[in-house]
Amino acid sequence: MKKYEYLINGKPFVVEILSFDGRRGDVRVNNVAYSVEVPQGPAAGAPVYATPSLAAPPPPVPAAPPPAARPKAPEAAPPPAALVPAAAPRARASSDSMVVAPMPGIILSIAVKEGDEVNAGDAILVLEAMKMENEIHAPRAGKVKKVHVSEGAEVRSGAELVELE
Repeated sequence: MKKYEYLINGKPFVVEILSFDGRRGDVRVNNVAYSVEVPQGPAAGAPVYATPSLAAPPPPVPAAPPPAARPKAPEAAPPPAALVPAAAPRARASSDSMVVAPMPGIILSIAVKEGDEVNAGDAILVLEAMKMENEIHAPRAGKVKKVHVSEGAEVRSGAELVELE
């Protein structure tokens, strides 16, 4: 029996030639048995075709022991109340007499001026926010006491827009 050791693409292979009659033979590669056949023909160095043989099964591989149980990690306690960030202040909502910006944006147009009479639901200005034009309406009927913004002004959410009497 001849034994050869090869490195193929960096992987080690141990080849044992168990028998060979010049055309057919039995070999073992890394403890796996194969029957091989060398094709007939004038080509020197022709590839060898191998088929696994059932004559000599590889030795059994012992099963790995199950992994040891890891201790359960203790549950994390909630952070102390002092470390929990406070909620951001909410934007001021429109009151009965003050109309405020419901979102940040740019004043595109103002439809009223001081002293004008408005009815509930009348459009009083247009606010552009995120490329959308939003009409802002009077919450109730009344007289415009003061307009706090001008066209083109940038406003924040909760900014005072129009005050009613």
